[in-house]
Amino acid sequence: MPAEIYGTAEDMKTLPLTNSSYVRAFSENQYVVDKTLLIKAIIDRNPLLTVFTRPRGFGKSFNMSMLRAFFEKTDEDASVCFRDKKIWSSGEKYTSEQGKYPVIYLDFKDVIGNNWDEAFEGFKDCISDAYLSHKELLSSSRVEKMLDLPYYKSIVYDTAEPSRYGDSLLALTRMLTDHYGVPPVVIIDGFDTPVQAGYDSGYYDDIMEFMDSFLSAALKGNDGNIRHAFLCGVLPVSFSGMNNVFPNTVLNGLYYSEFFGFTPEETRILLDYYGLGDRYPEVCEQYAGYRAGDAVLFNPLDILMYIDSEGHAGDYWVNTSANLHVPDAIRNTLEDADSYDASMLMDLIEGKSLTGHVDASIFYDEEEPALNTTVLVHSGYLVPQEYAGREIWKLAIANKEIFRLFSCEFLSALNIPAEMPYEMAEGVKFGDAVRLKKAVQGIAEKALAYAHDIKSFHKVLSAAVIASFRGDYGLLQEMKTDGDLAMLTPRYNPDYPGIVINIIKAAGKSGLQSKAKAAVAQINEKQYDMQLKAAKCRGIFKAGAAFNGKNVEIIIESDLPAQP
Repeated sequence: MPAEIYGTAEDMKTLPLTNSSYVRAFSENQYVVDKTLLIKAIIDRNPLLTVFTRPRGFGKSFNMSMLRAFFEKTDEDASVCFRDKKIWSSGEKYTSEQGKYPVIYLDFKDVIGNNWDEAFEGFKDCISDAYLSHKELLSSSRVEKMLDLPYYKSIVYDTAEPSRYGDSLLALTRMLTDHYGVPPVVIIDGFDTPVQAGYDSGYYDDIMEFMDSFLSAALKGNDGNIRHAFLCGVLPVSFSGMNNVFPNTVLNGLYYSEFFGFTPEETRILLDYYGLGDRYPEVCEQYAGYRAGDAVLFNPLDILMYIDSEGHAGDYWVNTSANLHVPDAIRNTLEDADSYDASMLMDLIEGKSLTGHVDASIFYDEEEPALNTTVLVHSGYLVPQEYAGREIWKLAIANKEIFRLFSCEFLSALNIPAEMPYEMAEGVKFGDAVRLKKAVQGIAEKALAYAHDIKSFHKVLSAAVIASFRGDYGLLQEMKTDGDLAMLTPRYNPDYPGIVINIIKAAGKSGLQSKAKAAVAQINEKQYDMQLKAAKCRGIFKAGAAFNGKNVEIIIESDLPAQP
């Protein structure tokens, strides 16, 4: 138990559940996973500009707050927040950088609006706040009074002409360099949020024009007035004025891969601390699988919420957002169930990987594919497994939590009501072939609306049945027989039965039932269930499906004894 290892319950550190402030976490005795070697990596590489992109919940804002606390020159001694951390034992080369520079901190995560005017007001507020945090400039003897201070006041009091805000970051870097004699560190959190909002709400061109001017003016050709600049966000948005920037993303993660997200070792230590060390296998099943470069990672938000709930495996990360990228991708893809994108999507649902194109940067002015693998990867819904060259990657769904999201959205896109998957799961759980037949029949009827032939019906039905089990089943094998056959096997629970689905096309509506029976008989006669028996499933459900046009009949046999 934690008390035996770390002391009494009163001594336990609290969890930083809604806190993105490094200093606050220290002052409130919260549990902080030590990521301070990110600072060492930055000082060693000495970059002028670094762009970090990771999925939400991976500690980007917390790390930016940590960088601010380390580098910022303040009246208080912030070194106390680092003295028991790894960076402090790394040597004077690194500790001497602590508290040395002014910091410009801009948070664009809330700069959204229904139109450009609303968004621009958000930009102005953020820039004004950054200026107000450096009131020392008002009394400075080192800045150019006649030129700089009127401009400073116009930004603070919202009297500046709109065109002047494009140079506002550049001007502030110059004023701070003059005042302190050392260039500032610039941190911009959520740099991609305004761009996504502009794209979604129809003012993308306005956003890009402003941000191109704002960023390129300050971050290109201004080396003497910037010590470091850090931009972080979810999507690696590309700006035309900064075309020589290569973002650090989940695809490369070079030099910084283990600093965003929890490593397996960090996750084990954290679970042990709160007395949940024996739950590590479940945590892996539910939440593991993310990658950045060569690092295997967990989403910190999931782990912290899992611990806070005392070990309840909920869908924490997916419930902190509308997850619009997933339903949009699925609905757009299913508009043509015979398409290559639709086939790839259903491969994912069946537990397979897919091969897709993933850009290192995002250009919103390009035509968006139905299944936008670039956005899905950078947002964390798909994970890169292997690089095949020419921006082609082998991709997969990371874990059960994300699989449940894809499954729910896939079933919703097929207009399958929630009670059908529930009935199917209950039928399997209790060995009730009648209950299972009713559920599969309903799902098959919905699947036919998206199918044009036996091949597409087989694909949609198999994926829909697997999705109904929310990740508990995967596709063991597909076979081409007199019809089309799929074998489903339990992925995690060996007590679940195997399922064989054999699909045959009938000549007419009147022969559906006899054909469905023939499909079941074919499973028995040709022993299509041998692989499931070899997998030692707890019995087997054998489903024969016959269809003609938009009509379908399901017959199910089972060798399981019905349970009470």
